[in-house]
Amino acid sequence: AAAPPAPEKPTAEAEPEQEKVLKAVRLDGEEGARSDGRRKKKKSVRMITSSGEDPEERVVLEQLVAEVRRLKGRAAAMWKEAVKRVMAYLPEEEEEDELGSAIEAYAKACARYAVPPNGAVLAAFRFGSRVIKPRGSVFNDADLLAVVDAVCESTLARGLDLTAVDGTTLYSVGPAAAHCAVNAGRGRGLYYLALADKTPVGAHGAELFADALARSPLRAVKLAGCSLGDRGAEALARAVPRSQLERLDLSSNGIGPRRLARLSTLRTASGDRVVDLRGNARGLELACAATQCVGAFLAPIAGAFLALEARRLELDPTAVASCAVYAVCLALYFATSAALHLAELARADLDLDSLARLATYAAVAAAH
Repeated sequence: AAAPPAPEKPTAEAEPEQEKVLKAVRLDGEEGARSDGRRKKKKSVRMITSSGEDPEERVVLEQLVAEVRRLKGRAAAMWKEAVKRVMAYLPEEEEEDELGSAIEAYAKACARYAVPPNGAVLAAFRFGSRVIKPRGSVFNDADLLAVVDAVCESTLARGLDLTAVDGTTLYSVGPAAAHCAVNAGRGRGLYYLALADKTPVGAHGAELFADALARSPLRAVKLAGCSLGDRGAEALARAVPRSQLERLDLSSNGIGPRRLARLSTLRTASGDRVVDLRGNARGLELACAATQCVGAFLAPIAGAFLALEARRLELDPTAVASCAVYAVCLALYFATSAALHLAELARADLDLDSLARLATYAAVAAAH
């Protein structure tokens, strides 16, 4: 068999023509593909725009977007506020330096007065407490002076609480308290001062402290059981209206009725000021408590006598019941009044005012 004829090789003139044809076909295919893509894209865009042209859907979408933005802004604000509150409790570098300087000042003051440092005071300065509260059974004037010097050198301490120490050995507490009230915090002054019971402040110490009240930013002072007397109470009564005090505890200071009346006007002059005067005028309180106890004992006897007399006179049952109710309410009133006067003597926090008023109203109703 004859061999198949060999394919003819393109000549040099025919080869450029074939390349031109192939290139034209390829370009036509690419152009068609691009045009199809553009047509699909335009169709999808038309579908999207046509679906979003509904005014109700557009309003709903705008409302949802606005609500999401509002919630995001609120969450960001809440987060910033939370971070701000947390950071407020973290000691900054300046505050840490102040803590170190306060401890150093207290150590120097203890060395100056040759007393050992108080552990509670060191802990208060170490952790940046605003109120310094010494503790311990041994605490005398030298210990107090060391604490006062350290409080005056520190800018963090704004309160001094001496209720946890034995105040009977503090004989210079009046001048020291007056000095500390004005010069604490490097001249900023104290906001809170509390002395222990039986601290011998006396009338002279009260006068010094009263002179410092007008120059001090004190808001609360506790001088319960400090033996102020009428002279010290008179000095405080003159100084309190010129001060920034909001709470003043003068209970159990041996203040007479006349000075109590003047101090009670300080309590009623301003609605924000609270003055505690319990435990003063002990003789008057004891006399009132004794008479109220006698009344509580005699009221049931008198009530029983009235009820029996009403029955003997053959009065209606309502009259007999009224006599019995009257006797019971009167006995309850006398008992609560005696408890109130005894609570004033003991400085106990008993809320019997509402019960005493209820008994009074019931007694008046039964009498009618």
